[in-house]
Amino acid sequence: MSSVIPAPFRVDPGSGELRIPSVIEVEYRHASIALLVERFCREAGRRSRLRFEPKLVEREARRSAEGAIRIAIGERDDLAALPATTGVSPVTGGIPDERYALTIDENGIELLACEPVGVARGLTTLLQLLATAPASAGTLSVPAQRILDAPRFAWRSFSVDVARRFLSVAEVKRLIDLLALYKFNVLNLHLTEDAGWRLPFGRPPMAQDPADPGDPFYSIEDLRELIAYADERFITLVPELDAPGHATAIVRLRPELLSGRNRFDFEAEPGRIHVSSWFDPELPATFPFLESVWSELAELFPSSFINIGGDEPFGMPHELYVPFIRRALSFVRSLGKQTMGWQESIRAGADPDHLILHWISIPSDDDIANLHRLDLSPELVKNVVQSREDIETAVANGVPMIISPHRLTYLDVPYAEPSADPAHEERRRQLGLQVYPAMSVADMFNWDPGTLLGPGLESADIAGVGSAIWGETISGFDDLVFLVLPRLAGNAHKAWSEPRPGDWDAHRDALAAHGRLWEQDDLGYFRSSLIAWR
Repeated sequence: MSSVIPAPFRVDPGSGELRIPSVIEVEYRHASIALLVERFCREAGRRSRLRFEPKLVEREARRSAEGAIRIAIGERDDLAALPATTGVSPVTGGIPDERYALTIDENGIELLACEPVGVARGLTTLLQLLATAPASAGTLSVPAQRILDAPRFAWRSFSVDVARRFLSVAEVKRLIDLLALYKFNVLNLHLTEDAGWRLPFGRPPMAQDPADPGDPFYSIEDLRELIAYADERFITLVPELDAPGHATAIVRLRPELLSGRNRFDFEAEPGRIHVSSWFDPELPATFPFLESVWSELAELFPSSFINIGGDEPFGMPHELYVPFIRRALSFVRSLGKQTMGWQESIRAGADPDHLILHWISIPSDDDIANLHRLDLSPELVKNVVQSREDIETAVANGVPMIISPHRLTYLDVPYAEPSADPAHEERRRQLGLQVYPAMSVADMFNWDPGTLLGPGLESADIAGVGSAIWGETISGFDDLVFLVLPRLAGNAHKAWSEPRPGDWDAHRDALAAHGRLWEQDDLGYFRSSLIAWR
């Protein structure tokens, strides 16, 4: 049974095993992957306590050290036979070629990929195999096998809410490392909210101290550092300025953005009043301010996309919402960027050049009745009821969608099953947004992005799969990790792997071995009682 997550496209067991000695050479022939190989050697050594030595070899070299790891870039018939990756690429120049072949036998390990990004994915697979392999007397034993692999979807994203719960640069880097371990390729930074404005742009002079504990934000240098760190791991950072709703934080900082009508108070959960604000498009200060910030984002972030937000415009008249979204799309595109936004943004008109995030799980009649019973804001209920029409409009007009239904991909949904560690139980009950029905790790795994939308919507133009963590109930990075692991690995599988019978059983067995990796990284994960942790 493979311990690799997400599951590779094809794994053919071989005969015997490879015993890896305490020192092993990692040979490569392309200087362009030197940093990849060196980082792999550090990580593999840290996780296995063996020594991996990178070695750049001459192209014509034919002999390798016994048991060496050999890395090459090139094409081969078996790679060409892999199914094509579908969806929307987060980078310019088309869909990156992430295909790779990994062969392990008694003589050593060979990794072949078509491009450096494929080398990165293959080395990640090898790292997982090494980190979960049995060790004894200073050696590791890895079963002989041959892996052929490529992703199902080109867009595999995770959205982190640093606006409600600020994370330090070091913590975001730890998150990026975790995403790279599971072959995600997009990190959406939710940078603005009613609760906080984490951008350095648009702030008034008296709010320019990024170290202010009451109002922290990322400096330009911080963002450049994160962009570079993610890029080295083939992860694209997409900035999100959420507009026109969720604007309370910046409206407080910039009173000239107050129009007297652009505040809306509503009951987000029973007994909890939420104050939200929206950018008023008829206020003279609104678009000069936003266009200045969008311009700064476009200059700083190399991402092809800027996320304009567009969700939950509570209290904003529809006749103002529509022209706002259309002007936002036009301006961001004038900067040479592609646009994306939450699914509500399609209500300003179906636009096949606009990528939308399908986040509201399509409600049943029982779901809607339950919302009414909770006596929540009519605007909130209306937003959920209208969500099916959003998806039907997208399918009918060929608008590409990132599949990210909140019940299955929002990792602040409470855990349903108890922990295998009784000490976790109080924390399990406290964390997660209580308005969401609790879900088990198994329930959040057992779905297929290709069939999720149901009858009549099979022709959806699926750009990829996304997941998210929101900050209402977390107090810091440790809480985030507790909610994210082990479910993040399941979301990675949905975005990368083709569905097969018995997926949950195989995934559950692989998860049992991955607790070791998280413990090595001091990540306090939820020990689901559904998994026999090793």
